[in-house]
Amino acid sequence: MNQAELDAAIEQANRVFSRGHVRAPSIEYPTSVPVSTLGIPSSVAAEEGWPMQCKEAQQRFAQPHAKLFPLLGRKVRTPAGPGTLLQVFAERVMVLLDSELTKCSCFSPVQIEPVSGDWPR
Repeated sequence: MNQAELDAAIEQANRVFSRGHVRAPSIEYPTSVPVSTLGIPSSVAAEEGWPMQCKEAQQRFAQPHAKLFPLLGRKVRTPAGPGTLLQVFAERVMVLLDSELTKCSCFSPVQIEPVSGDWPR
């Protein structure tokens, strides 16, 4: 890693870990641009079934679990069946399963998928 890459990584970390994810005033963020110009890796952009809002959130917060933020309060697919996404953290998410409405279940963020048809494309 050269000095320029190191400086860019430190600046990125400072933005991510700043309190409240406050954007630097000198940075202009696009409001509506195609996925290919957002710098999202092609593997993420090619994922079928993921709404555009999820891809944009992942890019905006520069964290893989951030793509679940727009799904909060919506139906998702889990290894244990469908449910409603209640909380999202870097290492776990909490889902109220449709089959078990008396308690919440925790999963890894990578185990969660959006329910197709729940979002406009």
